[in-house]
Amino acid sequence: MDDNYTYNEIESQIDSWKDIYDGIVGPGAGAGPDLLSKDYDKIVFFGCGTSYNLAMAASFFTNTVS
Repeated sequence: MDDNYTYNEIESQIDSWKDIYDGIVGPGAGAGPDLLSKDYDKIVFFGCGTSYNLAMAASFFTNTVS
């Protein structure tokens, strides 16, 4: 097992957040910057492990700007 697993996981978050952001508002994304201005009943974020934490942060952000 890698002795630096946790450190590497934490360090990878920068790239994970960039990939998620680009996937939402980047070129060719299915959703755009107007995502939160659309009339949705619900927006669901899901994940487990590290992606669970990302989903929780995305949910919090969405609730604060909508």
